[in-house]
Amino acid sequence: QFFSISTWILRQFYYLNLDLSFHLQKYNSFDEVVKMEQKLYQNTYGHEPVLGGTCINNFGHTVDSNYAASYFIYLWASILEKDAFIYMKESGQDLWNDVLHICFQSMGEDEMERFLHFKQSNPSPTNFLKAYLLE
Repeated sequence: QFFSISTWILRQFYYLNLDLSFHLQKYNSFDEVVKMEQKLYQNTYGHEPVLGGTCINNFGHTVDSNYAASYFIYLWASILEKDAFIYMKESGQDLWNDVLHICFQSMGEDEMERFLHFKQSNPSPTNFLKAYLLE
């Protein structure tokens, strides 16, 4: 029942680690990048990648100097979204008007400040897992 979502989450963390490796380390050759990806794949999935299989060609946009968001932002946005969903669901109240009010009232605020203003607490990775019924 949870195989598909579990493998999706594992893949997202693999992409996150791959992206962070691109941004935090300097590579002198394509071969070094391929070796890094193979090692990361082995550490994430517990087996060797398929020979010739690589996803690094799809990550060019995340290492471009004009692209500041990087892959980490996609995963973080998903965690915040699932956390807010579970928070609203468990509160038992209709909070949509509160959400809209906070969004429009705090237009100049940083997005994380908006989230904290809405939820009154830090994001919960546990709620991310609950949203996928993994907890």
